Amino acid sequence: MSHQEANGKKHFQIAPAFYYTYAYVQGKKVGMIKPNRFLAERLSSNPTLSYGMQTKQAPMLVQPRQWSSWDEGGYWYTREEVMRTRASYEQKAYLKEASDSNQMDEVFRGLDILGETCWTINRKIFDTILSVWNSGEAIADIPPLASGMQYPAEPKSMKWDVKARITWIQQCKQVSRLMQNAHSQRCDLNYKLEIARAVFPHAIFWLMAVPREADVFPT
Repeated sequence: MSHQEANGKKHFQIAPAFYYTYAYVQGKKVGMIKPNRFLAERLSSNPTLSYGMQTKQAPMLVQPRQWSSWDEGGYWYTREEVMRTRASYEQKAYLKEASDSNQMDEVFRGLDILGETCWTINRKIFDTILSVWNSGEAIADIPPLASGMQYPAEPKSMKWDVKARITWIQQCKQVSRLMQNAHSQRCDLNYKLEIARAVFPHAIFWLMAVPREADVFPT
């Protein structure tokens, strides 16, 4: 790992990528393996952190299999349902009954037509988003690095002013929520960037499905 001082001088040191430590969880001492702080920052700022990333509902390089039943169609080697029921047994039963009675043939055909639409990754847009990501700055809907956010300084009057202490605690909680939201959104964007990198420059197809609200969208 390396560290650069304000005067520009760099320091290099060999350090373990992970270390073993302890933490108390509900009063019990629990062993934990944590990454080196510099490694964690590097991984969180680089969308190439995992070339082995896999996702079940990924874009396809060939046209999806045509829908023939409520759970037959879409991906070629993975079984998917034509509608997201969110583990609702009642809704799944209605879906199966409608499919078995041939009342969803037009829906299947519409999804097949939408699934035949070919998509490609716009390289210029991809490079622009990647540049913004690497900068760690907040631009458009891309949040900044959580490590770049700072907690407000403790007010000197908080030792005797209860109101000032409460206000400071609330401000710290708000910054913590912003950090969590920023980290979550950057993880989501990192996930999409990795998928786009994996399929570029191939033409891709999306598996179309129907959510509970009955709008059609790619899964």
